[in-house]
Amino acid sequence: MFGKTFAGSPRRQRFLGNRREVQPRLEAAKMMDRLTLLPAELLDPKYGVMSSPLLPTLASKFSNLLVDPWESQAALSVLLAYYGLSCVSTIGLRQEPTFGNEKLITTPIAFDFSHNDHRMAQYLMWGHVLKAVDALVDLLQQLDYLGDPALGKMWDRSLIYVATDFGRDKTRPAKAESWGTGHSLNNGTLIVSPLLKGNRVFGGIEPTTCETYGFDGSTGDSTPGLNCSEGHIYSAIAQALDIEFPERIDMSALLA
Repeated sequence: MFGKTFAGSPRRQRFLGNRREVQPRLEAAKMMDRLTLLPAELLDPKYGVMSSPLLPTLASKFSNLLVDPWESQAALSVLLAYYGLSCVSTIGLRQEPTFGNEKLITTPIAFDFSHNDHRMAQYLMWGHVLKAVDALVDLLQQLDYLGDPALGKMWDRSLIYVATDFGRDKTRPAKAESWGTGHSLNNGTLIVSPLLKGNRVFGGIEPTTCETYGFDGSTGDSTPGLNCSEGHIYSAIAQALDIEFPERIDMSALLA
């Protein structure tokens, strides 16, 4: 009855098309066995699913793989790229706390921790973020691109972008002993890649306001008063990965 009622529905047609064409290809590619992060002892044999062949390698870098969603996302992103199933992955921190091995792994609400204890939350969260980034770099340097030694290492073609949604106002009100800070679009961006000039800070900080300013994308010269927008960052990433688009801003100063 449902099929008759919605026979012409585009959504139903897409669903049937996926079930008829895409699902068999997914089964033939054995992606479940390639992407499964559970060890063999936690898998029910009756389903016929195997652990990923790369699980021991991933577990050596991500010690909380089974309890920390952040680490499991990072591990899965490596598998998706290694097997050629995705050219880009987005992973993100959760807003609720994560516990594992009888200890707190991440604070709730990411870096804010409900607007209390910012310094401790920042310390814990940055450590958590950069530990995963460090593990990703190690794995990408270790693994062959698409599993083929002739193609070089995955890291040779990789770029890690640590994104953030907002910064904070920096100015302290006159004579204030304590004060709050509002959201601010003024912020910095961390990009790690062999395709870019490493160990560099582009732009600068205005000492009277403690806010950042941008730089000339073609020369790298700091430019007080210039705000680099999302378009500048997007262009830098696209140019590093050799992706053309009509509105791309020249950011060649960042390229290795």
